[in-house]
Amino acid sequence: MIQIASYMPQLAPLPIPMAEHLLKQRRRLLKKTMRTSSPDELEKGALPLLEQNVQEKRQAVYVLMDPLVQTEKGSREPSLSTTWIMQVLRAHTPENRLVPSQTLALWRERHLLRYRERGHPDLDNTAALLLARMVDERMRNWLPTTIAGAGDRIRLKCHGCLVQFHCPVIFLPRRSSGHPG
Repeated sequence: MIQIASYMPQLAPLPIPMAEHLLKQRRRLLKKTMRTSSPDELEKGALPLLEQNVQEKRQAVYVLMDPLVQTEKGSREPSLSTTWIMQVLRAHTPENRLVPSQTLALWRERHLLRYRERGHPDLDNTAALLLARMVDERMRNWLPTTIAGAGDRIRLKCHGCLVQFHCPVIFLPRRSSGHPG
């Protein structure tokens, strides 16, 4: 079995549990179309497909979220809201269905949706959520059931340096906090 952690830079901003969940779905789809049932062959075929799909959809997520990031750079007030998430998810959900606020509350309990302050979701986590929605076009079960708590860290070794960050991977420009470091 391939260790997905080594592929996380290509799958950013997805946290490992979301990436594993999406990879599992890719394996299922491949199993239906390929003649092999070897787990290794399915994994080798599914991972490049997932990487390609993430790269294609990541640009769309960036285009959607960059105006929010730019607005927050010039303001102390966060512009990202649960209402915005509900509208964007609706646009990318099969049959244009609204994601109810109760679902967002459940996702919050399960650490699938994280907030930096009341009513204002985390930018990086929102990017991961939107990316997962765009990559997996199923109506249901496009997210894992839960993700570990907010204090969990991911450590990756890439290009000879160690990168450590909170889950999920940060890929959007950060809002200036006014103090160094």
